[in-house]
Amino acid sequence: MEEKNIKTYEIGFLVKEENNADEIIKVINDYKANITNKSQVKKIQLAYPIKKETSAYFGYIHFSISPENIIKLNDSLKINSKILRFLITTPVITEVATLPSKPSKRIIPTKPFRPIQPVKKTEPAQVLSNEALEKKLEEILK
Repeated sequence: MEEKNIKTYEIGFLVKEENNADEIIKVINDYKANITNKSQVKKIQLAYPIKKETSAYFGYIHFSISPENIIKLNDSLKINSKILRFLITTPVITEVATLPSKPSKRIIPTKPFRPIQPVKKTEPAQVLSNEALEKKLEEILK
């Protein structure tokens, strides 16, 4: 593999048992990916059952692999029955910003105060009879 062709990915996954996370690592290593970071697997309660399971183990792994192999990796993980769900993404890696030692005063512009105008009461509309309404319509249509 060429170094310029390698991209970093993240996989978030839900597995039935805690030791099933090792199978995901094994599949990733089968495709010659370099694992850069992995989380502890934690048991969580699911909001709704997935494949008749109400709880699962959640974890994530950061790894580097060529884009050609990511499709094959995805297909290999789909057929594994011990994996409830997984999602492969390209993570946004951001640097931690340092806070200034002394907070600066921030001036917030405000709009000038304008008093609320009272609502004017309108006169009720005239009620027309059907005959008067028909006459008005005839006048308009002429």
